[in-house]
Amino acid sequence: MTRCFFRFPSMLLLSISIFSTIGRASDDVRVVEGPLEYLVCITSDRLNLRDETLNKVLFAANRHAIAKPVQSFGEDKKEKAIDGVKYTFIKVQIPEHQANPNMGWVAEIYIKPKSECSNWSEPPAPPEKMAEWTFPTLNRPTHSYKTGARRYGASRSSGQRYHAAADLYRVHGEKVLSVNAGKVIRDRYYFYEGTYAIEIRHTDGKVARYGEINGTVAKGIALNATVTSGQNIGFIGTVNSGCCNPMLHFELYDGTATGALTRSGDKFNRRSDLMDPTNLLTEWEYNKFGTSY
Repeated sequence: MTRCFFRFPSMLLLSISIFSTIGRASDDVRVVEGPLEYLVCITSDRLNLRDETLNKVLFAANRHAIAKPVQSFGEDKKEKAIDGVKYTFIKVQIPEHQANPNMGWVAEIYIKPKSECSNWSEPPAPPEKMAEWTFPTLNRPTHSYKTGARRYGASRSSGQRYHAAADLYRVHGEKVLSVNAGKVIRDRYYFYEGTYAIEIRHTDGKVARYGEINGTVAKGIALNATVTSGQNIGFIGTVNSGCCNPMLHFELYDGTATGALTRSGDKFNRRSDLMDPTNLLTEWEYNKFGTSY
């Protein structure tokens, strides 16, 4: 294999042993592959690359774009005065530039090894994936959860208390789904008129109570079990008074308080961090089914 030497910024002499042919201008040109990674090291957003005459701009490279030096079997460096300042130009390839040509001449002072480019920093890590919220029933509710006795805040016990949930009417025995990933913090317990409930603390700290489910235990659901978004956590139940359709009684808490969810002290008879889940349910319903009440 042919071994050659390439002179580059800071008078750095690189021993290079690998070449890849990338094109042909007036002379054969080859990209020099070596151990150092070079960048377009500028403080502005874009750097112009010029043609062989240095008079015509071919395209512009982005700040901190990777720049690969080119060995030309002809003239490797050129000088040109711009606004009274003399610059030494070298030829580089900009791989991220998809159009042809992706090579051109630039002032040597603007192409530096990554380690010497003082205004370069590692790009920020991508944001964490947003929590994947989903609607808690397998299919859309048969009735609106925003009206009548089903809505959050509806009157109960002749106005003595308010409804602390949204009631999602469905079909007895149908799957109930976790609205997000989380952990079971209270396993299935007796809730109301022959139905049960479980409580899950979800990824962002919100606590959901899934009430009026039946007595069948979903696979893998137990105290301290971890759940995923959309996982089957129970089954739709029916209260034994015969007053209502089969439903999921869905309560939501923001997680800023602690202790039992049911307690005296206000007209909801619930913990202080109780939330109105209606807007979130509307969003999740639309995202899942393409429509909402």
